[in-house]
Amino acid sequence: MFGTLAGISLVSADLRSGEPVLDVAIKYGYASSEAFSRAFRRFHGVNPSEARLESTTLRSQPRLRFHIQVKGVTDLRYRIVDKEAFYLSGFHRR
Repeated sequence: MFGTLAGISLVSADLRSGEPVLDVAIKYGYASSEAFSRAFRRFHGVNPSEARLESTTLRSQPRLRFHIQVKGVTDLRYRIVDKEAFYLSGFHRR
């Protein structure tokens, strides 16, 4: 679920505000606190309970933005359709 990582900063804020880990896990679509904790630890390198500490440094993910620009010499017929939320995934390389 952190694949959507736009919410990763919100997750950290919820934990720091004192919300229980299970409540935060369910809020962000995880079926269990264990699955959430694994994903959180994979991203931040610390457990959700450690994230509550003021001295813990957490990573932040910038909001994902798309800009679509259509160029051409011919007319393009299009329509904008509202869709339900969806997840994006991809590969990460250094």
